[in-house]
Amino acid sequence: MKTHTKVSAALMAACTTIAACTPPAADVQARYVSPAGYNARTCAQLATEAAALAQNEARLAAAQDKARANDTNIVTAAVILLPVAGLLAMANKDYAAELSAVRGELEAVEQARSARGC
Repeated sequence: MKTHTKVSAALMAACTTIAACTPPAADVQARYVSPAGYNARTCAQLATEAAALAQNEARLAAAQDKARANDTNIVTAAVILLPVAGLLAMANKDYAAELSAVRGELEAVEQARSARGC
């Protein structure tokens, strides 16, 4: 195998690994949050909190999917045009941790609403 081919294969593998780092928003699981922190709130307060969290979740999910698309585009360009450019994908922000936290908070609010009979 020629050296150039070996280097290209190694860079393609690295690029694929880098792209896999940013999961799609649909794959991000909610982090557990206890609903106990919401037990003292009224149904109206819980509804307001749920609406705010849902908006934040939608914003973060869109940002996560955009980061995933950017990674995919960079990797595609890297494989086709310039293998070294694939390393730039590491500069993308991954919103998965923040999205997971918001989804956990939203689930906790919904559990608190259910427990209160809202």
